[in-house]
Amino acid sequence: MLKKIKKFFSTNLLLKAFSLIFAFFGWLIIVNQQDPVIDETINDIPVTILNESYFEDRNQFVTVESEMLVDVTVTGRRSIVENLDKEDFTATVDYLSVVPEEGKGAIQCSVNDRSVTVKRQSVSFIKLTVEDIITKEFGIQLYTEGTPGDGYLVVEGDNYAILEPSTVIITGPESQINNLEEAFVTVDVDGAQEDVSGKGKVIEFRTKNGDIMVLDELDSVTDYSAKMMSQLSVPVYQIMEIPLAEVKLVEDEKSDYYVESSSMSVSSVKLYGPTAILERINYLMLDQVVTSGKTETFDKVYNLESICSKLSQRYDVLIGVPEGTPNEIVLTVNMVAKEIRPYEIPVEKVTYQNLAEGMICTFEPKALTIKLQGKPEALDTIKAEDIQVLVDLAELTEVGTYEVNVTYVVPSVAGVKMTEAPEKVTLTLAEAMTALAEVDDTTKE
Repeated sequence: MLKKIKKFFSTNLLLKAFSLIFAFFGWLIIVNQQDPVIDETINDIPVTILNESYFEDRNQFVTVESEMLVDVTVTGRRSIVENLDKEDFTATVDYLSVVPEEGKGAIQCSVNDRSVTVKRQSVSFIKLTVEDIITKEFGIQLYTEGTPGDGYLVVEGDNYAILEPSTVIITGPESQINNLEEAFVTVDVDGAQEDVSGKGKVIEFRTKNGDIMVLDELDSVTDYSAKMMSQLSVPVYQIMEIPLAEVKLVEDEKSDYYVESSSMSVSSVKLYGPTAILERINYLMLDQVVTSGKTETFDKVYNLESICSKLSQRYDVLIGVPEGTPNEIVLTVNMVAKEIRPYEIPVEKVTYQNLAEGMICTFEPKALTIKLQGKPEALDTIKAEDIQVLVDLAELTEVGTYEVNVTYVVPSVAGVKMTEAPEKVTLTLAEAMTALAEVDDTTKE
């Protein structure tokens, strides 16, 4: 048996070799006819990312701008490739091999069956953008819509509005965060006559091109401090008419001019503020006016906004001037010169002080004239007989004619002063008996 086998492999070798080759090619022909090699395209194979945290660990964000699907064409036996589906393929982009400046990532495709060859793929790259992740804080703006009730208003940008939180912090890709212009909430105050609550209001964002979005629509945002308001109260203020108190005028009694009259441009003003506070203001006090140095009619202008600012500080609330209300209050003060009035005092009203015993005093003229300055109504209260004229003769003891000083005592009336009066008078001192004899001689003649 062993000899037969050995003889079989050692004889007719060329013929047997040709037979083997012929049989192989025959087998190939039969196989290619029964199970030929064909191309097959598998569509919509999902592309997955390898090392996805690579850029995230570097505080960067990747935006994929391409569809994450690829069509793959393979070559292989029909019996194999016709049974392939998407699960038999792997399509990946490795972030480790991505160069951010190039803006793309290579797609690597493979098939599980090694007898099948990937011939081509519909796309070789995905487009992507790599950018830094930034954090930005936005102050939350408060806006209102609608019209409050009649006689009430709201103030845009009111510092007394309660907003909690007052800011929102968000983190995300630089391009998206920088495209946000402001964060805000909007509260409906239509018909309101008291403060309006907006608790739970969702924070909105306005982009630079005017679009309105909420955080849920900003899908690239990676972190945020708040999505809605935990506390929100919009003050609604009442408008009330407040009367003006009379302005105190401080006059200089030494001045040659006085206030004849004064008038206000308005008798009351409209203010807005919390109802409870405005009801406590019975009238509006204005600063006093000092007329010293004024010689003609002048205006004192009060700025209503400045007055409201002081009231706001005093009560720690917002008090202001409604739109359309004049912002100025004008006090007009009429100044006129004081009257100068003469008073004639008979010589009989002169009081001689310290007249020596046995002496009498006479002088010319028969009356003294002095002038007083003051308001007419003040001068009306003073009569000539109310003015005292005093002559001190303490040092005069001899008969003769003398020039002496005169003292005047004028009733104390506010704003009245003496402007003109003889400072000295000439008088004659004589002995009482001599003076009487002269009188008798005169009578006999």
